[in-house]
Amino acid sequence: MQIYNARYADNNQRFIMACIASFVSAIGFGVLFGLIKSLLMIIPSILFVVVGYGIAWVIRKTGRGVSQKFMILGAIMTFLSILVADTCSVVGVGAFLSNIFNPQMWSFALQAWFSTYLSTNLNSILGLILRGIGIYCGYIYSVVL
Repeated sequence: MQIYNARYADNNQRFIMACIASFVSAIGFGVLFGLIKSLLMIIPSILFVVVGYGIAWVIRKTGRGVSQKFMILGAIMTFLSILVADTCSVVGVGAFLSNIFNPQMWSFALQAWFSTYLSTNLNSILGLILRGIGIYCGYIYSVVL
């Protein structure tokens, strides 16, 4: 006879827990990194690899999944964290947190992000490459192997 045990969740419940935990960590990492970027006035883009690994660690610990949906979740949440960090560094953390549910701010953020990182100078290309490596780390390390 199997007795219901609340300690163990099935795959869908673990995925929902991983979604919630990774969303909170993506916003948290993004705001923290945006604050660091706005205070230092430099762009330490290598830290986006750390952000990707951090979000992947949260997904791996809360979700304990082995399927590809956990990997896709890691990549999406890492991209969200990068977008939040870049938006916080441009508009400020206070303005971001007060307008987080405003759709106009997100359209402004996407437009500013694409115009900044699709230019042709070397810094934007290197920053884009490091952001891509961070998203790749979020994708690869999100599953338990």
